[in-house]
Amino acid sequence: MRILGLDIWIPLESVDYETFTEDLSIFEYDAVIWDPVNTYDSIANARYRHYFNGYPKLGEAESVKFFGDLTRRKKEFKEFLEMGRTLVVLASAPLYLQVDTGERRHSGTGKNRHTTYVYRAVDMLSAVPAEVKSQTGRGSAIEPKREDFAACLRGHREFWQYRAILEEFPGKPLAVVAGTNKPVGSIATYTGGGVFVQLPDLVNSDSSSTDDDGDDELEDGADDSTGSRNEPDAQEEAAYASLIAWVTTLRAASTQDLPEWAEKLYFPEDVELEGKLSDIEKQLQELRSTAAELRAEKAKNDRWKDLITATGDPLEDRAVEAFEILGFETLERIPGRTDIRIKTGDDLAVVEVKGVTKSASEAHAAQLEKWVSDALIEHKQKHKGILLVNAWRKVPIKERDAASFPDQMRPYCVSREHCLLTGMQLLSLVRAVQAGKMDPADARRLLLTTSGPLPDWDRADEVFPESPAAEPA
Repeated sequence: MRILGLDIWIPLESVDYETFTEDLSIFEYDAVIWDPVNTYDSIANARYRHYFNGYPKLGEAESVKFFGDLTRRKKEFKEFLEMGRTLVVLASAPLYLQVDTGERRHSGTGKNRHTTYVYRAVDMLSAVPAEVKSQTGRGSAIEPKREDFAACLRGHREFWQYRAILEEFPGKPLAVVAGTNKPVGSIATYTGGGVFVQLPDLVNSDSSSTDDDGDDELEDGADDSTGSRNEPDAQEEAAYASLIAWVTTLRAASTQDLPEWAEKLYFPEDVELEGKLSDIEKQLQELRSTAAELRAEKAKNDRWKDLITATGDPLEDRAVEAFEILGFETLERIPGRTDIRIKTGDDLAVVEVKGVTKSASEAHAAQLEKWVSDALIEHKQKHKGILLVNAWRKVPIKERDAASFPDQMRPYCVSREHCLLTGMQLLSLVRAVQAGKMDPADARRLLLTTSGPLPDWDRADEVFPESPAAEPA
């Protein structure tokens, strides 16, 4: 089943993404999920937007495009439902824009002639091919009215939030504010099998909202879509997956909804089936929780790969964590300086960290020596110089056969007792200490007594051994 997210980014491979205002046809898909708030924000929250009668005002060219997009999508949505497909809209209160109608009214003559541009408020929700009416209301106490949607929410309620109370809608309530009869979701089945759904919002769905004071207007026709796509954690991803799994079941459902009284009739075996379903849901939740823990552990391991791939802050942050695992104490860093000061016992060291696409250079060693001299002057104590370089960082780790520290820089570093260390070597030391194969004191001693390149420990094959793909348990 092909699913399209319109102005809602759902981080699953089974769901494509497009914006409401682009010209991609929806007819290649079986289901469409549209977030009108994200569409509205991408248009309304342009950086230099004027407001008129309390609503964002579009320029002439913007208005023409907006009318065109709104008309086209409404026609598509209507035909989409008539073809027996599924349209899901995240319910919202009205979303008005002041749109230039093209009408001009003139008064006065000559130099006193004045032209009035005629605007009218247009609701973004008019793209919905059904009679819907809603009012503002936000909260998270959602009570499902159908068992299939209850199963969709089960275990993921913290990710759902309603943002409108439905007053008029086709079909039947899908969910209400808990303890009331106030609908926050609805579902309607059309002749031919089309399904129109209004849902509460997934709290962590992609949002393009930006803070804006509305003082100035964006240049007519400009685009200021500022939506960001934050990667979800495992639990958020499971909530998205549960939603998509539920949406895929809607087309397989009966083309005619059961009346409410029929839904309350139970066959003798239904009680047993409900019990089994409840048990399975509990097991699924436990499995999702375990999977989330395993993904978090995998993500933590992946961060260590910054030592062989990264540059800048990510590389420095991982270096600090690595030295602390080896038993060093990290001392306060001075803003604006790129060195790291570490300590063990009475021994002090200054670490210069670099991530480069080629080998280290003499300039890196000169910078390290400057930090060593500055530390001696400032703290009245000698500091060991350690140059940590993630060299050839864009080359696959097992293909890095070129020298990380060229011969011409080695005499200078040896004479100044600099320890030259690669990101791969530091990672190897960390892994050895974590596995109990090396005493942290020995690792610290090795770094503090080495002058020139650190011997050995360039153990990519040991840290990343060849292994077959994991078999499903």
